Amino acid sequence: LTAGGIGSGKSCLNYGILEALHNLNPARRVCVYGFPLSKINLLPSWIEPIYQEEYPEDTIVLADEAYLTHYAKDHMSKGARFIDKFEGLVRQKHILTLYITQQTRKLLLADVSGIQLFLVKSPDIMMMRLDRSELRPIIREAWDAFKPLSKEDRKKATYVLSSDMEGLIKESNTPPNFWSEEISEAWRGVSIEEEKLDQKDRSNEEVLTAYWARATTNICPSCKLQ
Repeated sequence: LTAGGIGSGKSCLNYGILEALHNLNPARRVCVYGFPLSKINLLPSWIEPIYQEEYPEDTIVLADEAYLTHYAKDHMSKGARFIDKFEGLVRQKHILTLYITQQTRKLLLADVSGIQLFLVKSPDIMMMRLDRSELRPIIREAWDAFKPLSKEDRKKATYVLSSDMEGLIKESNTPPNFWSEEISEAWRGVSIEEEKLDQKDRSNEEVLTAYWARATTNICPSCKLQ
């Protein structure tokens, strides 16, 4: 799980992680969950957009702006109850999930309580004071670690908490080859309501194939990886 202030480099960090994992094992499927269909031309061909809560087995899945689909206040919805159960099976299904959010309090508790690695990008003052009470001590430590850094160095750094280490990594953000600011602002110009295709359309392979074919006709040569 990656959390942090607006414009702190969360997406850049995670797409860089995706590319590094893909380079290590090109045969493993890499997916992005809930990415705007009208913007998939921004992604390389090896990243597959998906729109179902039940992630495919043996995959790496990135859910950017995760609160849009894993919203804490929808915890009694059918989808939220399914995610709560499904989260317990990701290890058996060999699924690695990367969640990105600005504040952890917006996410379902199942998403937060099951994390194995917590990455904090430069937190803002309100995140430190108003985020989930269980995580505020960690966010406070991250705040103190980021405070001496310049604005430019803060974007490069990440505060890491895992079973193996806890502390600041100053040079953590390596942009992937396909990176653009458009990816970090993928929802710009996109209506959230219009983007909500019904579940039948989202699971229809023919619909997604048509979107993919239309979008990739304009992909730039430097962005489309083989």
